[in-house]
Amino acid sequence: MVTKNKSKPTVKGYVYICSNPTYENLIKIGMTTKDPKKRVRELDNTSVPLPFKLEHYWTISNTTPHSFESSCHKYLRKYRINQKREFFRLSPDEARTKISIMLNSKGRNHRVTRGIKLLLFYAVTGLVLTTIVHLTWPILSSLLPGS
Repeated sequence: MVTKNKSKPTVKGYVYICSNPTYENLIKIGMTTKDPKKRVRELDNTSVPLPFKLEHYWTISNTTPHSFESSCHKYLRKYRINQKREFFRLSPDEARTKISIMLNSKGRNHRVTRGIKLLLFYAVTGLVLTTIVHLTWPILSSLLPGS
């Protein structure tokens, strides 16, 4: 039996940073579902004078590699040299640092937001229950035995 899942299935993949010595301070941020070293070797063709070098990669398993790649591209949009290409005017170290900051920030912000929402839920629930008891206490106390 086949079930349809409306959410995107997570696929193990990779998001990588690679550089090419021909292009100083220009990196490519891409994604692949195969070995990133193999993917970078595939980029070596007649349109580039020297082969690309794999600088860093992240293994993606809790979301789709495409979603993660897209988040990186949006986060680094001011460094992108052409919106239709995956090239950014950054050093590999700068890109790695900025993407790591993005990852830490998103994770921490998500946990903080969830914690604040939970705290607000309990505070409002407590306030509502206290108000209900306060407003209904005369009626409730008259129902108690011995009143």
